[in-house]
Amino acid sequence: MISPGLQTRINSLSTTHKQTTPLIQRLQNLPVTSGSGDDARLELGAEIHLRLKEMEEQMELLRVELEQLETTRNRKRESGAREAERERVVVVIGKLEEDLKSARIQFRKAQLQAKRNAEAARRKERQLLFAGVEGGEGTEHIRRKGRAGLTHDALVASASEDVTAALRRTHQLMQTELSRSQFAQDTLGLIPPS
Repeated sequence: MISPGLQTRINSLSTTHKQTTPLIQRLQNLPVTSGSGDDARLELGAEIHLRLKEMEEQMELLRVELEQLETTRNRKRESGAREAERERVVVVIGKLEEDLKSARIQFRKAQLQAKRNAEAARRKERQLLFAGVEGGEGTEHIRRKGRAGLTHDALVASASEDVTAALRRTHQLMQTELSRSQFAQDTLGLIPPS
């Protein structure tokens, strides 16, 4: 019969693995929203890393107990039932070691995928931002070409329109950043929502 401590460790390790696997899948499929940053990805990655480290520590304790079972077995001849129980424990621990190794590999792949997703979202956000700026500059270039034959008053009015349009774009960008900042502060609980 195996010790209750060994059985508890095996059950605990198995439970931790079952709880960690969905977290790894969630990290791999983590939706990236524009302006959200990497906080959610990094926090989830840290949680998974902590669980995997805990699993490795539990696995090391299991190995030590298994070695103790081996030395006890070598000293005295065990009954058939006890020998079968020991071999079952060896098989279970071997499977848990494989599960841990697999979880480590899946975690690394999930980290890489989540990072690629975040980088793609940042690239897309940058492209959208620059597309808006470039779209404004494209019309300005056309306006400048058409200004060659305008009077002084028309040039002043056109310049005024250009400045107004630039200020509106700047105002829109500032509003967007302010709402992101407000959302981040509300999310982190730094200030109470107003």
